[in-house]
Amino acid sequence: MRVFAYPTEDEVRVKSLLERLAPGVEVESAKAESAHGVVITVLEVRLEKKRAVESFFRGLGPEILRRLMESVPQRMDDSGHLFFRLDKQELVLCRLRLAVGGDIVAFECSVHGPRANAEATMRSALAGLLDQDD
Repeated sequence: MRVFAYPTEDEVRVKSLLERLAPGVEVESAKAESAHGVVITVLEVRLEKKRAVESFFRGLGPEILRRLMESVPQRMDDSGHLFFRLDKQELVLCRLRLAVGGDIVAFECSVHGPRANAEATMRSALAGLLDQDD
């Protein structure tokens, strides 16, 4: 997951959003220059352990899991990566909402295994997490 902290934002507060979504996982930080010459901080977390990934997805709640499961074909690329975004301002208010653009936290999830089955594998994994919530 990746988020940009702009100069007008409190970097510590933005970092805390990632820490809340992925407790106990190190947040990496790098500086980058925007197209307009503004220096921004890129904050990133990588979830690689199955337990951490499952915990993250369960934390999204059943409504978002269902919406992701229903939209897997539109959100997945040919390499088996699922992409989605959460609204950063809603996260500041401790609410989770999928976002289309704007001020967001970006997520890219990889499916391990044959790319030909990536869509079905992702859908099945999300469905399994939903079943655990019921």
